[in-house]
Amino acid sequence: MFSVSSKQISDLGPSVLQNKSGDHLSVSFSNALPPESANEGSLVFASDLELVKRALEKKVKGLIVKESIYNNVAPLISAEITLWTTPNTQWAMSQVLPLF
Repeated sequence: MFSVSSKQISDLGPSVLQNKSGDHLSVSFSNALPPESANEGSLVFASDLELVKRALEKKVKGLIVKESIYNNVAPLISAEITLWTTPNTQWAMSQVLPLF
C-alpha cells in the first residue's frame, strides 16, 4: 500500500503549510479523507472546529487546518497528532492530494 510521509508534506514549504505539532518527519498517512470517512491512518483537512472534532473522534494521525481556527484547535490536539496550518484549505488540498 502506498503512503505519504509527514516529511513529504512538510517539504511543500511554509508558503503552503506551517508545522504546528507532532512528528513532521516520520509519520506516514495511508490516505487523505473527509472526517466522516477517516480512519487512524488518515490525513484530514478541516476548515472549521466541528470538522476537527469529527476527525479526532476517528483517531486520525494528521490534520491540516485553516490558520484562523488554530487557536481553537490547539488545545484539542494530542502529541500523537501531526498538525499543520494553512491560510487556504483548498489551496493546501491542491498541493497535498497529488502526493497520494
